[in-house]
Amino acid sequence: SLEARGHECRMTGCDLLLTARLYRIGTWQILAGPDGFVLLFHTGSRAVTRPVRVPGSWKNLIVRMLFFGGDVLARAGGKLGAGQRTRLVSRGLELRGNVELVERDIFQSEPKWTNRFDVVRVANLLNRSYFPEGALRIGLKHAGSWIRPGGLLVVVRTNSDGVNNATIFRRGNTSFTVLSRLGAGSEVEAL
Repeated sequence: SLEARGHECRMTGCDLLLTARLYRIGTWQILAGPDGFVLLFHTGSRAVTRPVRVPGSWKNLIVRMLFFGGDVLARAGGKLGAGQRTRLVSRGLELRGNVELVERDIFQSEPKWTNRFDVVRVANLLNRSYFPEGALRIGLKHAGSWIRPGGLLVVVRTNSDGVNNATIFRRGNTSFTVLSRLGAGSEVEAL
């Protein structure tokens, strides 16, 4: 939309992993990171993602055990050179000349990115069901440091029903202020 209105845009897209290994066992497929950590199982008819730890849930325990076993298999397969290297990025995005794609961990400091961006959007990552409060604070601190003063931080989570809840913050010299909310706002807004 910005480009259509004549604004030049450059974007840096980042994620923890941009490549993975795909293993096939019959109709099952296992997608694992380079470290052998299983990201996703596909049973042939349904995708299963790594569950969030739910104390006392037997179904959750069984799925977590399946992922643990998958982790062991993927590590062994990786050492044997098995599996197919797979990009986790759409080809259309990779072909855009104004988009840089990098692997980056939001929980690790990146001094080269301090005050680098006008807008930082963190989507479906900084969620209380994924990380404890201490980790969330670190992720928010790092993402916030990447924004120039006056820039925007957008923190959003898409719920299972497809509803987006987001908060848009403006960075001042020493703090952030809430500019707007979408839906219920970000669940980590208070942090």
